[in-house]
Amino acid sequence: RQLHCVMGASGGGSDVLAHSQRVRSVQFLHNKPILMSCADDNSVKQWAFEDSAKDNQPKLLRYRQGHSLPPTLVRHYDSKGGDSHQQSSDSVSGSKLLSCSVDRTFRVFSAHKDDQSFEMSQRSVARRAKRIKISDSSDLKLGAVRDLAFCALRENDWCN
Repeated sequence: RQLHCVMGASGGGSDVLAHSQRVRSVQFLHNKPILMSCADDNSVKQWAFEDSAKDNQPKLLRYRQGHSLPPTLVRHYDSKGGDSHQQSSDSVSGSKLLSCSVDRTFRVFSAHKDDQSFEMSQRSVARRAKRIKISDSSDLKLGAVRDLAFCALRENDWCN
């Protein structure tokens, strides 16, 4: 089994276990010392790299899990500015994580409160499959998400 870890600084510090399985994606927040990672262990983790850290180790800020299969795509979203890559350096970014998985689900994870996380549903797929007499309900699900784009421009047009 291959373990993925963040190596300690040369001459000091110990290694930090980041994920127990293959890392699929890593991304820094725009102009922030914060790294997001997702891996085959079905987790999304947020890491902070602080200059003041004595041992130069990243600190695990948040950890989210929920997909039944590995996440394949993770994006930061903030209602004040949309994609974190397009925000100014003084904005608070990454308040929500948009996550797609091999299991063909699309989840919205709150970076601050886990009880605000949810799955964008494809409605009652199992019930619909039973009604039209299809044995495998996954045949009715949409295909895996390959990419996504979003914009906060009209977010205030509906209740959130």
